[in-house]
Amino acid sequence: MLKITKDTKQNNHDKYSKLVEYEQICLTYDQFPKLALLGITAPVILCVLFWNSVDQNYAVALTLISIFPLVLFPLYCGYLFKKAKPKIGEIQNWGKLLSLVYFLRSCIWAAPSVVFFVSNSLANQFTLLFMLSVVAVFNIISTAGYKPVFYSTIIILMLPITIRSLFDFTGFSIAYSVFILVLTLLFILFYRKLNQTFQNSIITGHEKTNLANELEKANLDKSRFLAAASHDLRQPLHAQGLYIAELKKIISDPKASKIITSLENSTNAMRTMFDTLLDISKLDAGVIKPDIQHFKLNTIFNELMLDFSGMALDKDLSFRIVDTAIIIKSDPILLSRIIRNFVLNAIKYTNKGGILLGCRRKNDNSVSIEILDTGIGITPDEQDKIFQEFLQLNNTERDRNKGLGLGLAIVKRLALLLNHPIMLQSQLHQGSNFSIVVPIGNEDKINLFEKTFPTKYNSDLIKLSVLIIDDDTAILEAMKWLLEDWGCTVHTAESEQEAINKIDTISNPPEIIIADYRLRENKTGVEAIKLINNRFKTEIPGIIITGDTSPTRIEEAESSGYKVLHKPLAPDKIRSLLSYYKNTKQLNNPIVELEEN
Repeated sequence: MLKITKDTKQNNHDKYSKLVEYEQICLTYDQFPKLALLGITAPVILCVLFWNSVDQNYAVALTLISIFPLVLFPLYCGYLFKKAKPKIGEIQNWGKLLSLVYFLRSCIWAAPSVVFFVSNSLANQFTLLFMLSVVAVFNIISTAGYKPVFYSTIIILMLPITIRSLFDFTGFSIAYSVFILVLTLLFILFYRKLNQTFQNSIITGHEKTNLANELEKANLDKSRFLAAASHDLRQPLHAQGLYIAELKKIISDPKASKIITSLENSTNAMRTMFDTLLDISKLDAGVIKPDIQHFKLNTIFNELMLDFSGMALDKDLSFRIVDTAIIIKSDPILLSRIIRNFVLNAIKYTNKGGILLGCRRKNDNSVSIEILDTGIGITPDEQDKIFQEFLQLNNTERDRNKGLGLGLAIVKRLALLLNHPIMLQSQLHQGSNFSIVVPIGNEDKINLFEKTFPTKYNSDLIKLSVLIIDDDTAILEAMKWLLEDWGCTVHTAESEQEAINKIDTISNPPEIIIADYRLRENKTGVEAIKLINNRFKTEIPGIIITGDTSPTRIEEAESSGYKVLHKPLAPDKIRSLLSYYKNTKQLNNPIVELEEN
């Protein structure tokens, strides 16, 4: 437990002394417009109050004289301060000017205590004392941070009237003087406490700011480390997946094939984990944009029945979906991702009973899609935590087969992106009900949503000319073998210059370029594709493959205008995209879009 002692507090004050002084002076200069307002009204009020008590010439003269030190001079000094915008090292001279301003003001305020003072007049003397007390209180407030100004002004304000009263040398005048001194002492004590509070608030504020900056820096360092580590780990994993795809084609021995299949399953599991991390980064980078459509909710339900009925059957669970004719308005791919995650979790955490997926109207404008299970349930304390990153319930042993604990964190981000509220009702050992509220759509605006789930393209790739640019020799070699096995004509290069030299030696430019995002010498695949197109005055379409998970890098790649795929990449995805391009001359293959999102 951290113990805060007086020494600790003193060290903090010493550490921030210059900063505290700077803040004090800046705050006091900020009060100058208020001082000017008081400087205009107060002398006029005093002149009216004492018009019949003193020589009118003195009253008028004092009122006119006070305009400069009470109004014009402070305003001018405040203007100079704002214009100069001094730094901490330059603030002491401005503190001296501040002391001068308050010295002149205090002299003017102290003058009436002598000029307007009437002996043996209780009303007169307490009116003057009230005036000086108001000014003292205002000085306490306006100079709460800067001691030199306050102590000099309080002495100048209270000393003249005390001395003037003692000149009468009566019992009343002595008592009156003592009362002024006691009142002055009270003002000083009050000011010291206020000043200490003010200084502590400045120090606390800067300590919080420094702590926030340190936490932000630590978070950025962590993000950079994870991004770099993820990129470096994705490279060999990407190459491994490509080599496995080639090995499956050339190995016929059953025992070896079984080993290859196990290796492929392990690679796919690692790929899934990396893709989950990537999903978080893509959402944080803001590169996923909703494509809002009007479509039949049952289209998603049918897909989920096909995907999860076998998984539920393997656990002897019932999986029932209530058909619906309702039309909703959302992004079909992103919404499917959310519901899919809820269903997957329901199956994962249910050991007996079953899962029910259906919907119910909440009102004329929205529908609640609900996933109910008879699983282990979630305690109230844990319900607030399950949408956090890297949190898994009932997985203290960190079994990687249960994922990374990012599924519901992704769901939360997607729901916020779509502006669809998500809700949870659960009781321990009695099951859970996850739901998401979606707007009702318009049947007249319905899309042919079935086109979002096309069959994969695996058509002939013979003679499709492809240029691959990657500075990783293992990946370059594996990609060449894989694409040549599919029938492509493949040209490879490790840099943009080598790619240009390679194209110079062939009769026709490639039909498509596949480039790694990060190349040597801080070059990028985007720059390489643009350079090649500029050099040969053509528009060869490009695919960028990246292992980066940094939100900034992802945003840079996505904003390039080229199709972006993320390592580790399944060979089927590359083949599907190339087949789609050969057939349509487009790179926005819907099945790849679905898998990427």
